[in-house]
Amino acid sequence: MSAIDDSQSDLRPFPVDSNDGSSQPDGYGSIEQDERAFRRPRSDTMSTIRSGIEIVRENMDRWKFLYLILASLFIYLSFIAAFAPRTSLARDLRRFHSARMTQSEVYRIFLDTLLYENKAEQHHDAISKTNGTSYIKNYLIDLGFEIKNDSYYAWVNTPVKQQVRVIQDDEVIYQAKLKEDLTGVSHNAFHGYSKDGKLTARFVYCNYCTIEDYTKLVNDKIDIEGKVHICKYGINAPGNKLKNAELYGSTGVLIFTDINEIPNMPVNYGTINSSETNSYDDAIQRDTVRFGSDIFGDPTTPGYAALYPDTERMNPNDYMPSIPSLPISYRDASKLLDMLHAKGSFWVSNDGVNSAKLFSGPSDPNTEVQLVNRQEYGVQQIDNIIVEIPGILSENDILIGAHRDGFPIGNGTSSMSSHSGIAVLLEFARGISKLRKKGWKPLRTIKFVLWDGLHNSQLGSSSFGTRYATSLKRDSLLYVNLDNAIAGQYFNVKANPMLISAITEASKNIDYKKNEDWSLFQEWYNTSNAKVDSLEGVNDYSVFQFYLGIPVVNFSFNSRTSNQPQFPINTGYDNKEWLIRYVDPEFLLHNTLSRFLGMFVLMVSETELSYYNPHPFFKHLNIQFDKVKRFAEKTFSRNEKLLYKLDSLGKLIKDIADYDSKYYERRNKEVADGVSSELPIWAFVRKYRVFLSLIRANKKLREIGKVFLTNNGIEGRPLMKSSLFAPNLENSTEIMMFPGLLEATKQKDVQKAMKSLIVLEAQFLNVRYLLL
Repeated sequence: MSAIDDSQSDLRPFPVDSNDGSSQPDGYGSIEQDERAFRRPRSDTMSTIRSGIEIVRENMDRWKFLYLILASLFIYLSFIAAFAPRTSLARDLRRFHSARMTQSEVYRIFLDTLLYENKAEQHHDAISKTNGTSYIKNYLIDLGFEIKNDSYYAWVNTPVKQQVRVIQDDEVIYQAKLKEDLTGVSHNAFHGYSKDGKLTARFVYCNYCTIEDYTKLVNDKIDIEGKVHICKYGINAPGNKLKNAELYGSTGVLIFTDINEIPNMPVNYGTINSSETNSYDDAIQRDTVRFGSDIFGDPTTPGYAALYPDTERMNPNDYMPSIPSLPISYRDASKLLDMLHAKGSFWVSNDGVNSAKLFSGPSDPNTEVQLVNRQEYGVQQIDNIIVEIPGILSENDILIGAHRDGFPIGNGTSSMSSHSGIAVLLEFARGISKLRKKGWKPLRTIKFVLWDGLHNSQLGSSSFGTRYATSLKRDSLLYVNLDNAIAGQYFNVKANPMLISAITEASKNIDYKKNEDWSLFQEWYNTSNAKVDSLEGVNDYSVFQFYLGIPVVNFSFNSRTSNQPQFPINTGYDNKEWLIRYVDPEFLLHNTLSRFLGMFVLMVSETELSYYNPHPFFKHLNIQFDKVKRFAEKTFSRNEKLLYKLDSLGKLIKDIADYDSKYYERRNKEVADGVSSELPIWAFVRKYRVFLSLIRANKKLREIGKVFLTNNGIEGRPLMKSSLFAPNLENSTEIMMFPGLLEATKQKDVQKAMKSLIVLEAQFLNVRYLLL
């Protein structure tokens, strides 16, 4: 047989063996038996499909064949889409970023981590030592976080020599001891940003050194010029006391704490003190005397951050006293007040200093105080510690901050004012670390910062806020502050009203001190009717509230209205011994606040639509504006144009509070429902629309606070950019509402009042458009 034609070989049928395996078909004699044995017969199914395709090709052209394939694909995809599981936008966001944990799982893992083990006391002990900063950094690194050192160069004072002596007829008859009678207290008391100086002068007692106190002294014709003024802590901030004293001719100021005015002060400190009968009369309260009503942060770099040691600086004289000052104890103040007995005017006191001592003076001509306050001013590096956990959604950052510095006292002080907040934040970080190890990624970026330089003048937070002002205003959702975190057993909340709903819900999900039958909300409601207090004027959140327009909340346990002792802030008694004896012996309050902080932050982070409620915010603004409006109407009762403007603005704010904000919240609820609605896979267009609505709603909520910012700030106070909030001019620890209008009214300045009304009207109109 001739050789096989290659061109015809692929057309021949595959050889099939006979039943006995002996016969071979013609033309295949050259194929070996073994090779035929390994050939796989062509299946009938494949032959059928091939034949079908060939038939189709024979009966239609190429385009018809392509249409048939596309139609088959469409039918297949439609079948898949019809029977695929339904998903929500919320679930898709997390799946797209490989974050598959549910909200309930996130909460459970975080809370279980902190309930299983409480390391607050460990943190407390470590950070009270000289290597506290190293401990904080190493601990965060061990938890798996990347830390960033955020450094600035601040102009601050360092105490060199402080002395207070009473000289009578050129002889020293008394010398104050400027530190507590406690083991380990190594530094004399001083004021931050006090004036360097030395003087000898007669002295006079001026009560709280308020404007009202000085008015009384002037009316009583008391000689107060050229004297050392003695003031009590309270009513107004130390900086305001110094500012008033300067105005009335003082050459220097001594400030003391009246321990009889501290609620529930214990009788004695027991064996911890050097004396069994000590009644805290040696406690000395340190503080800053920089003018907090006018500025926050470094007075030489107002509104900008000092990134280098040689950063150009401004003259700070407008923001700090021109006369020296020192804090003294109640014991030393009593000695001075004894020398004023029956001299000058009589002060009326409410269970304060013994009434026999409450005379203004001045002291006798031969009795003077010698005040020495040697300070060295210079540039020092301060360091914030920052941790950032990137989230899925951009431009929705949550910031948490606690200060880690304290006055240099020694004896492991600042346990409650500083260390408690850091311990709470480190426990929060431990819970977050556990979630990250489980593969969790937050929906929103979470940043926590450990501030430096609070006690001098909020140096770390203010430098951070001014340096990153643009990105913070664009991206930040809210700022959570932990100051004096554990100082009593009374749960205290200071917050922007927009955050009340989230705070309330979070507190209902946390038990109080591990008591499963008693929630934190129940404790809060039982002690204060779940009251949310107004924010203060001076704190690490100042730059966020007054300069950036970012909503703020401050969480703490304190004793201001409870039956617990009020701890002596910034004194040698602010230590672990006091904390254990009177506040939190088992560190259960630390644990409660850590878990509550985590629940609140996670609720805000893991909820797609920002956890804001504009209606309570504008309702609060409406109430506050009515108060200012009544005062302005009384002051400018004959100015019809201004009265008309007041009435018009009042109606606008009321409409926003009563109607616009409610309608806006209803629309936001529809957005939230759309985000959580289960939709089929083919409804991607609808999901995209819901996504756009979510982005717009979150952006509007972030912008509400920023609408009330002005470029130039309040007249005379350029750093106070908000038209809604500012520190009180007479007491920077308090906040004032509608400060521009209120200040103009107090000054009876029609032009300033009208200008403020015009600005406010434009801002509230912009808010109305924003809420549409």
